[in-house]
Amino acid sequence: MPGFDSPRDDHNKAIASYLNKGVHYVVLTSVESGTVTSSMSRQLQDIQNMGRSFSFFVSKANLRSPDDVEKIIEEVRNQVEDSLGIETDPKPLGKNAGAELPKLVSSIDPESLFAGIFSEAVEELIDDAVSAINMKIAALKADQGKNRMAIQELEESLAKLEKRRDRMAAEAQSNHFDADVDAIVNAAGAALSSKVDELTEMAMNGASSEAISQEMNAVVRSSVIPAINKVSQNASERISTSFQMELRGVENTFSAFDNPEFMAKLGTAAASLGDVAKSSLTSLTSMAKKNSAALGAAYKTIVGALGIATNVFAPVVEIVLLFLPEIISFFTQKSRENEQREKIRSQILSSIPKMKQELREKITPVLVEQNVAAINAISEQFDSKISAMRDEIKKANEALENNEDVVVKMKNLEESRATLNNLKKSL
Repeated sequence: MPGFDSPRDDHNKAIASYLNKGVHYVVLTSVESGTVTSSMSRQLQDIQNMGRSFSFFVSKANLRSPDDVEKIIEEVRNQVEDSLGIETDPKPLGKNAGAELPKLVSSIDPESLFAGIFSEAVEELIDDAVSAINMKIAALKADQGKNRMAIQELEESLAKLEKRRDRMAAEAQSNHFDADVDAIVNAAGAALSSKVDELTEMAMNGASSEAISQEMNAVVRSSVIPAINKVSQNASERISTSFQMELRGVENTFSAFDNPEFMAKLGTAAASLGDVAKSSLTSLTSMAKKNSAALGAAYKTIVGALGIATNVFAPVVEIVLLFLPEIISFFTQKSRENEQREKIRSQILSSIPKMKQELREKITPVLVEQNVAAINAISEQFDSKISAMRDEIKKANEALENNEDVVVKMKNLEESRATLNNLKKSL
């Protein structure tokens, strides 16, 4: 992938796209730099905000003495810990980096990465399967009349869910989401305002327009990602709560079939779908779409709803480029006079409101689109899981109607449940 300090706009856009798709990143800084710059620190924060991990390497170690390299590594280690609050163990790379890097990369534990991506999702799948087994066992123990009544209640709840989804989607289409837009726009504006003096100094010291453009993009990106994450999380929680309120009468049905916590767990899982840091499976969404016929309903529910929030920040970062040209004209002047310094500073400050307005106009339709997508995805989460429980009761009732050996069926189900519980403990 292109380096973080690339002056090319298309490289910076590519980085914004990659951040939410990668699993683990290899970060390089050379001994010639010998430090973690403020720009790199922000970019590492972006990786952390996206819930990703990284390994740090100090390259060109052959250009310094072993003692100097160790001091640089210690400095980098301290800087990362101070800025991100995490421990890292930078490794040196010399002139044989081409041979050394693969060996060092191979030391990254794939099992740990795999667990970080999939363990939570696998546990959720196991919980779903255990809930389905509990539902079926309870239905096999119940009389046919009780089962038919439960099936009817669940089908009615699904119809209510569909109507609520359609109403919410229609409301979202006409909503400007002013509070959410304000949160994102103000975060970008505040971040740039806090860097006015730093950007002015860059201009006065003769920094190129490309370098300043790259720095501004990094500032905006680092402020926008957590702001969008918070907005998306809040939206998912609101949507999930609304569906739960619509279906509040169905808890009794699940309690009667040995699943008293079903709706609460479903609501919590649905509310977390807007969390960018939990969307490591986003890169699998396209695969799910291509192979939907071969995927189980539970798996599709998990991967199909992820990424609600992750496709917003990339277009937002691009918008900041709209206001750069009029600022750059001042940056190309290298006068060090105080009057010129104030002129540049004033121009940056006066351009921030214009950037915020451009950002507001562009991000509103993006948020509308994402909210509609979130409503549909979370609705599908509720629909698929409630439908699965209804189908288990139907299958159990059919077994009762056909006078099948219920005792044997329940024994097999209980054995399967024990196997799944043991599997969960082993994760």
